[in-house]
Amino acid sequence: MPGQDIYPADPGTERVVLFVLLRSEHPQCWSRLELERDLYDVDPDAIRGSLSSLAAVGVVSLDGEQVQASPAARRIDALDMICV
Repeated sequence: MPGQDIYPADPGTERVVLFVLLRSEHPQCWSRLELERDLYDVDPDAIRGSLSSLAAVGVVSLDGEQVQASPAARRIDALDMICV
């Protein structure tokens, strides 16, 4: 939404969530439970908050319990524009 800023509770958690969703050795679609298991050392509430804020700006797509990086995020990753 133009003119409305969305601030994440924890940008570090957003980065790690997106990094995991972009991993090439895993199918594109993750369940929320899979993501929480993979990020076992991250607070599940922080993961949920990060997914909500990333979805609000179109970086991830949420469909019920299914989560995936958006096509735009995948394209930027393919162009090697995402550096960690």
